[in-house]
Amino acid sequence: MNFKKLTKLEEFQSLKAGDRIVVEWFEWFKGLKQIMYFEIPMVQHFENEIICNTKSNIYFNYKMHLGLDRIGVNTSNAKEVFLIEV
Repeated sequence: MNFKKLTKLEEFQSLKAGDRIVVEWFEWFKGLKQIMYFEIPMVQHFENEIICNTKSNIYFNYKMHLGLDRIGVNTSNAKEVFLIEV
């Protein structure tokens, strides 16, 4: 099992439902545990969103995470994202 840190737009755009990721959240986000595991139930590439949990409405915008929005810095709630490769 390998953990691959996702740092490029193409890596996020290649994610699909069923992929497994580990997300480190900024401490203040929604009172979540700082590091969480998810099996992705849904990806909305047209919105640049990775849906981590539909029931609890946990998601993040990967363009904001990469600083590709207008501001140019990570304005996402996700601090780091790792793909689990089996």
